[in-house]
Amino acid sequence: MTPLMLSTGQDAQWALFSYVFLLDLGVLGVASFRKWRTLQLLAFAGTLFIWLGWFAQHYAPEKLGSTLILMTAFFVLFALLSFWHNVLRRKPAAAGDFFLVMATPIAYFIGLYGVTEERFAFLHGLLALALAAAYLAQGALALSRHPEGRRMIVAMGGVAASFITLAIPLQLTGHWIVVAWAIESLVLVELGLRFNEVKLRWAGFGLLAFVQCILLYYAAGTLVDPADFHTRFIALDAAARTMTIEPSWTDIFNGRSFSFLANALVMGVLAWEYRRRQAIVLNGAASPAASPAAGTAAAPQAAQLVAPQPAAFSFQTVGAWLAADFGHAAAGDLRGVAPLPLVVAHASWPQRSLDSASRAGNDGFCCGSRPSLVIPGRLGRLRRVGPVVGG
Repeated sequence: MTPLMLSTGQDAQWALFSYVFLLDLGVLGVASFRKWRTLQLLAFAGTLFIWLGWFAQHYAPEKLGSTLILMTAFFVLFALLSFWHNVLRRKPAAAGDFFLVMATPIAYFIGLYGVTEERFAFLHGLLALALAAAYLAQGALALSRHPEGRRMIVAMGGVAASFITLAIPLQLTGHWIVVAWAIESLVLVELGLRFNEVKLRWAGFGLLAFVQCILLYYAAGTLVDPADFHTRFIALDAAARTMTIEPSWTDIFNGRSFSFLANALVMGVLAWEYRRRQAIVLNGAASPAASPAAGTAAAPQAAQLVAPQPAAFSFQTVGAWLAADFGHAAAGDLRGVAPLPLVVAHASWPQRSLDSASRAGNDGFCCGSRPSLVIPGRLGRLRRVGPVVGG
């Protein structure tokens, strides 16, 4: 409360925030060594309150440079606090630590967005990517220095993934957003497999499911307004605040076709990855050279490999891409409907219950020899209708 009590109503930005910074530094230092986690949260809330008050009364565009420098200094201070606690000092992460890991970059980015919106809106996506890179670097360093602090490492990775997801629509436009989100979903799933993190895999597949919704909108768009629905990329001029539809290169290579093609490639890579991992587990379970106990232990793992059947859907998206574009000359404006018969055919495949091993509870299933339909059960489990391994 001291800065508020000493305020004269006039703007002294450098004096005010230099004092607040030193005050925060002292408070956070004492709280760190005395284990007063609540005091750290109060310091963050008080600092945020002072910044909001200053913005409301004194901010002007000519103060952009000094504001960015001071905001960045506070961001670094609070962003490194959890790293200091949980990585360098190897203290167990508490709820307050996770709050600061999430709240600090959010508050900083909102501040950056507000002060740069008028003149530098075209940089917002790059700013989000810079924050993502900073938290990826923190997570990588934490992994090398304190791998036991898994929860904090995952939290930092989650913050980075969130800002990458945010950066895509801020920096890109039109169909490029779908392409980038499809690629990001692949990266999240691969990281989840690499570090055996179910939540990362769920985040990746959730983003991929959202991509499917967008592609379904593309497919149904021509039914709603065939004359107005276009497949071309959009060029955004942030300075002039105008959007221009770019000319389509050919009837085959355009915005929509690239979206479907990127999705098909992602599905194909995921199908290959899960097939490869399934084969490793099954080979280990069936090998008589290994101990019988090891083979018995490996068998249930084969039923718990995680994947929403990407192989079948990759064929759908490839077919949709080809049918939507090569069929354009013959089908005219109905090319957006091309994926729908594939979806209907896929959904009507003969059903078969999953065996008891697969019902053990996991976040996915093994790939069968034929396309199979996935329907979600309760969180953490998927019930699969279709052939099982060996079926």
